[in-house]
Amino acid sequence: MGAVRDVCDGLWLGAEARFTEAMRSKLKRPVVDGVLVEVEPGLFTRARTETAA
Repeated sequence: MGAVRDVCDGLWLGAEARFTEAMRSKLKRPVVDGVLVEVEPGLFTRARTETAA
């Protein structure tokens, strides 16, 4: 996925603090659900899923 600023730019929200902080809080919800992983502050990626072979 990428950095929060990249997500905001991709959605044409701008890189202002109010937009990046709002997006960061929205991206933390899927982290709690296990869908995303926050690799470092403000950097999100999809969580690895275990598949049965």
